[in-house]
Amino acid sequence: MNDMPDKPTLPAAGFFLYCGEVNSPRWLALRNATHGAWGFPKGHSREGESLLQAAHRELEEETGIEAVKVIEGFQCEIEYEVVSPRRGTYLKRVVYYLAFTPSQETAISSEHDEYRWVSSKEMLELIAFDNLREAFNAALSFLGESKQP
Repeated sequence: MNDMPDKPTLPAAGFFLYCGEVNSPRWLALRNATHGAWGFPKGHSREGESLLQAAHRELEEETGIEAVKVIEGFQCEIEYEVVSPRRGTYLKRVVYYLAFTPSQETAISSEHDEYRWVSSKEMLELIAFDNLREAFNAALSFLGESKQP
């Protein structure tokens, strides 16, 4: 919900991406090169692009990963305010999908300065934002994992 009617809401999408077995997945964590926060591959959608298409495109652009299997039935949305020199102040609405990839081979873009494939517990420790942690916990619950870090 847009609590700032004078500010635009820009849609974005991304993946909670894992590799390995469902009972012991390794999650792809990306560290933002600008502010150092850990998160997941995501980005703004382009005109005429669905959110799922945007998630796929952003994943490939940010990590080089193309081969993914989207896990049907999971979708989670978060919204937060962003202050950007280029776009001004806006609300960013990110829809996250859950996906599996068979390989951990990763080639990050300049948007990120580090990546890791981590356990669920490590991912929860890396995430700095409560709303993102809650969304990731929802993905863990969907996969049947314990929410305890």
